[in-house]
Amino acid sequence: MAKGKKQQIKVEGTWLTIVYPTIRKELRVDVAGFDAEVKFAAMMHGFKQKYGDVESGGTPAEKYEMLQRVVEANRSGGWDIGAGARDTSGIVIEAVCRLKELDPAKVTASLDKLSVDDRTVKVKEWASNPKVKAMVARIRADRAEAAADDSDEDDIEV
Repeated sequence: MAKGKKQQIKVEGTWLTIVYPTIRKELRVDVAGFDAEVKFAAMMHGFKQKYGDVESGGTPAEKYEMLQRVVEANRSGGWDIGAGARDTSGIVIEAVCRLKELDPAKVTASLDKLSVDDRTVKVKEWASNPKVKAMVARIRADRAEAAADDSDEDDIEV
């Protein structure tokens, strides 16, 4: 049986309502009344959290690309990068190159000669191939294993 949520936070303007349903308590606070220093600390905490979320999963290059997208969305007035598929073309190209023993630079250069639409179609075609899917999974597993090997966290408590 699923447990009820212990805490819920609702936002209305500058008011936060923090609700504890299991004990039937809530607290409302208008954050507009906080000192500028507290507001600044909260703002920086939010940005650190947002940009830190990019850290999870993927290669450093993929993380950096995602960070650039998040920052650009913020500069454009949006908090989120918006709905849309994650660009997995890099790992798909890597998988095809491994399967066919091709030079990634040559494959990328070849794709760059195509129109954006044709490139997208070609990469989607590759991505739907079962052998490419399996290789993508293998690449991700290899990366996860390498990350685990590099991790300082050795103990697993059971």
